[in-house]
Amino acid sequence: MTDFYTKIPEVIALQGRVLVVDDEPTNRLTLQMVLQKAGCTVSLASCGSDALELAQQNPPDLALVDVMMPEMDGFEVCQRLKADKKTRHTPVIMVTSLQDVQDLEKAFNAGATDYVTKPFRARELLARVRNSLILKEKTDALRRQKQKLAREIELAGSLQQTMLELPPFLSDELFISYEYRPSMNVSGDMFDQVVLPDGRLCVYLADAAGHGVAAALMSSFLKSAALDVVRSQVNPTPSSICEELNSRFLATIKMPTAYATMFLGIYDPVSRAWNCMNCGHPSPIFVSKAGKTSFPFRIGGGLPIGLAARAVNFTEEDEVSLCVEPGDTLFFYTDGLNEASHNVTREECGQDILADAMKKTALHGVSVHSSNRVISSIADLDYAVGEDDCSVVSLHMLNASHVIFDKDVPATYEAIQEMSGIIEQALLKQEWPSLFAMSVQLLLLEHCNNTVRHGKLKKDDSISVHINLTESKCIVSVRDPGAKWDYQKMIAVAEDMPDEMDESGRGIAMIRRIAPEPEYTYFRDGKENAAFFVVSKDVSF
Repeated sequence: MTDFYTKIPEVIALQGRVLVVDDEPTNRLTLQMVLQKAGCTVSLASCGSDALELAQQNPPDLALVDVMMPEMDGFEVCQRLKADKKTRHTPVIMVTSLQDVQDLEKAFNAGATDYVTKPFRARELLARVRNSLILKEKTDALRRQKQKLAREIELAGSLQQTMLELPPFLSDELFISYEYRPSMNVSGDMFDQVVLPDGRLCVYLADAAGHGVAAALMSSFLKSAALDVVRSQVNPTPSSICEELNSRFLATIKMPTAYATMFLGIYDPVSRAWNCMNCGHPSPIFVSKAGKTSFPFRIGGGLPIGLAARAVNFTEEDEVSLCVEPGDTLFFYTDGLNEASHNVTREECGQDILADAMKKTALHGVSVHSSNRVISSIADLDYAVGEDDCSVVSLHMLNASHVIFDKDVPATYEAIQEMSGIIEQALLKQEWPSLFAMSVQLLLLEHCNNTVRHGKLKKDDSISVHINLTESKCIVSVRDPGAKWDYQKMIAVAEDMPDEMDESGRGIAMIRRIAPEPEYTYFRDGKENAAFFVVSKDVSF
């Protein structure tokens, strides 16, 4: 034993907490003396249960565990250390006199990172301890860095989610819904709509190449740049917008492999036509009122944004126009849908299956969650839509002559009562069922009164109400400048209410009967609250 101590290398200096587990007192003290002389802080356990208790109280940086112990052998101690969330990252060196390969294999299978044989050789023991402690230190640092990065990506994803949580858009001639499902916390998809000063509407959907942070930054850049370009050009066209976006992209992002596909359309309510540019993007799918599907934008277009490097890349000759009628629906989407692979056969979904899902969604009629229906339909067919970012923009054409109300109403109970009565009479005048007219009136009364109460609106504030009719549905948009209120909490209260219903929450319960889920949605849109409801003509309240 004296020879063992005299041969301890003086040059090795260690730092770390080491747990020594051995039922032999001499072995415990020997290892303690060696490790402490090298600079380690040592704790001792004479059996497996004591070792596990000590490890729970103060997780060590390393455990030296004897294999042959009564009651609980070293293999089990190692397994239990590795199975515990608190100690699973602690490296374990097995101390053994066994030379059998199967025993060593058993030790590694139990989670051991190394082994040392008896009788101890000081230089070898300290070298193995040193390597394990260094590996633990580096592994811990890497894990902390990964956790920090994960938190930052989660925050970035949350911010991006806020950017992409667009409320539905309702105008005299158009109802738009959006759905976005990222494959990671952050996404390369981006979409938006911008109303132009001349009354036209610009809508686009972009998909940056790749995944993760780089794609998210590219897509965020595109959204910011697109908004600036659309608003700065005097008379923007799809080709002029894409040309300027491409120029800014190339000037800002100096990577030859960086690019984004993009589909951009401008709708003109005068000509009832979409004028569009397809920059390497999957062709949108058009579903006519009669239910006929087509791919009108497979022709025309140009290269993706960031890949076009000629003097002039996008011209009016590349634009494609599509005339539409009330009842028609146009779907923009990213390739995460049509390229989604089947969970069993691994075959791609393809545009034909996607078009069928969009046709069924369109024939269902206007819905605040039409885009959601499309993605859910593909997922229900067992396609792995989560393997890539998936976005859908659903654009349902309306009839401007079917707008029955579009006004700002004073935020008073009296004005709300008068407004709801006017709308009920307008519906009855157009020969809609009396039960339907009464239901819409009650929905507006309850929602707007809740808005005044919970949004803390003042008397000089106003509530914007817009109502369109289709052949079988009523689309209601309500906006107000009040404080944000917890609409989802109110829904939860309403769901838990007994049949007789207390006064508190009665309005939400009534609204949910008139416009059952998923035919309503509530957003905080900038400094406004925005609520949308779709009420079917055959409502049974």
